[in-house]
Amino acid sequence: MIAHFLFMKGNAAKESAVWELLRRLRKLVTEESVHQTYLEYNRIPHTIPPEFEFWWGARASKETSKMQILHFVTKIQNKDPREPETTGWDFVTAPGCVHEGLDFLAQS
Repeated sequence: MIAHFLFMKGNAAKESAVWELLRRLRKLVTEESVHQTYLEYNRIPHTIPPEFEFWWGARASKETSKMQILHFVTKIQNKDPREPETTGWDFVTAPGCVHEGLDFLAQS
């Protein structure tokens, strides 16, 4: 995201402009995406100072799947989605996982 921002600014940007971009992105993630139920934002119990974590929200679960995300990530990284060690996504080989679609993903 920052590389794209720099490109759009003529290959350089003031530090303050980069921090403003990051502030806006944080607001987009923590407020808008949560408000629209793409993400859940939950406090992790018993953490001092307080820590939070993001979970898939109801709307994200309805509109996409882990397989679609896997496809997208491996495509932009030019990796084989049938090799979960390349992505670190153990759900592909987890017991009971539906492996349908992996051959399709590799052909894209």
